[in-house]
Amino acid sequence: MKKLRGLRRRYRRIDKELNELNLTLDEESWYNNYHIHLDWKGLTDDSIKNRRKHIKKYLQFLDKIELLTNDSKRLFQTWILVDSGFGSSDAIYFHTENPYNNFPLKFEQFDWKVEPIELLKGLIDLQVYVLGRMHDHNGRFTYCIQKRRLGISLALLEEVIDIL
Repeated sequence: MKKLRGLRRRYRRIDKELNELNLTLDEESWYNNYHIHLDWKGLTDDSIKNRRKHIKKYLQFLDKIELLTNDSKRLFQTWILVDSGFGSSDAIYFHTENPYNNFPLKFEQFDWKVEPIELLKGLIDLQVYVLGRMHDHNGRFTYCIQKRRLGISLALLEEVIDIL
């Protein structure tokens, strides 16, 4: 395997992006599946070690979103999608009521009663996160990670009532 150069610089860039993340949550603003990919170059496609590091960074983004939305009354949804085949497809999403898409979204095609796969073991505590899995059209799985009590659930519309 070829030695990868510039990893420290890459993770500093991701940390900078995390620190600079800001969400405008006033009544006039909206987000339509706003998302961030941390790996455009495919570094995580070939390295489980780097893939897990990136997933940890996505989880840190959820923590940051929790801080940014703590005092807001604005309803939102936020989640991480993890592609079982390609780490470069992984992303974190933020979604609010908007003029272009439904809100709240409900991921009915996901099975929400799954255990973490090897890639996610030790990263995903099911007491803290909800994990879903969907079989995609390429014969792979896509995983959805949501932090419990952070925004409106994608899994159960009944949880919306509890938030309101």
